[in-house]
Amino acid sequence: MEDLEMFHHFITVTCTTLSDRAESHRLWREVVPQLAFEHEFLMRGILAISALHLSTLRHDRHDYYLNLAVRQQDSALSQFRAAMATEMYESKGDAFFAMSTVIVVYGFESPKAADSLGMFNYNGEDSDEWLPLIRGVNSVIQSVWMTIKGGRLNGLLHDFNDSPNGTDLPPILSEQLEYLDRYCDALDGCEEDIQACKDAAYHLRKCFIRINNKTAYECEVSLAFLWPVYIPQHYVQMLHKKRPEALIILSHYCVTLYHLDRYWWLNGWAQHIIHNIRQELHPELHYWIQWPMNTVHLRTNFVTNGDLDNPIQGTRVSSDFDIAIDRQLAIPKREILDVQNNDSPSSKFDNLNEGEFAKQTLALAS
Repeated sequence: MEDLEMFHHFITVTCTTLSDRAESHRLWREVVPQLAFEHEFLMRGILAISALHLSTLRHDRHDYYLNLAVRQQDSALSQFRAAMATEMYESKGDAFFAMSTVIVVYGFESPKAADSLGMFNYNGEDSDEWLPLIRGVNSVIQSVWMTIKGGRLNGLLHDFNDSPNGTDLPPILSEQLEYLDRYCDALDGCEEDIQACKDAAYHLRKCFIRINNKTAYECEVSLAFLWPVYIPQHYVQMLHKKRPEALIILSHYCVTLYHLDRYWWLNGWAQHIIHNIRQELHPELHYWIQWPMNTVHLRTNFVTNGDLDNPIQGTRVSSDFDIAIDRQLAIPKREILDVQNNDSPSSKFDNLNEGEFAKQTLALAS
């Protein structure tokens, strides 16, 4: 009965919360469950995120559904790792793709560590490693591209066409990205570091352009996740070391994450990350993150979702992906519950001294 309840919730509700596209809703509602009947790891994966979703909706039974989610995800990840250890036969391509996406959703909704930026940050209490998970999904897609392209989930691959319909950006957003480009141009240090930051800023601009010029057929979540896929590995290493220049660029990506804040599994991430970036940076560098910080904290959205007049309110899987899955498998269930029941980092962010933000207002955006 537990499994039936979770399965029913997935095909009636959760499947519509993973994307803003009707076609994606259909694929998650009809095709992915069909695949799940053929691959147990995928079935357990969709039951896990369904239970996790229920835990956010039914507060009186939060712990009950969270325990169900943990049990299902533990089993799903174990079976998925075993399947990935073998060759990726064509019959498994679609299932691997769907399961990789499920892992990203579950990873985002997992408890956030107090000082985490969601990158390679495991301390025995959390698994919020969204960056290697997203890059891992791309590794899965590339390794079985032709299988997926000719398979039942080919309708989810549209976002990897690198040809936006236009290049328009809201004036404020365009201006801020120009400031960021100037910052990168003025950086000192080794050429590899500087180039990595310039490349990251360049791909961030492309990400904003894709979202702001999206068509009805495109998925805003997938478009937003193009940036973590395309940033150079050297920049990822700089993020891991919490290099100030890399964190400043990441803070601007938080504007994109805030655009996705209405998704239950992404809610609070923009505030969480930018708060921790602010804590990491020397106060003299706060100027460079003031605009994204104000955008997120003052709940302003400059990403327009394709309509500039009506901004929205409100070959092998990479080793990083393997490590992130391993760390999810290593999380004790009790510790997950302990962390989940504590105050969320986003709520702590909301309680920061309002005066500190009020002094700055929206100077850079006005």
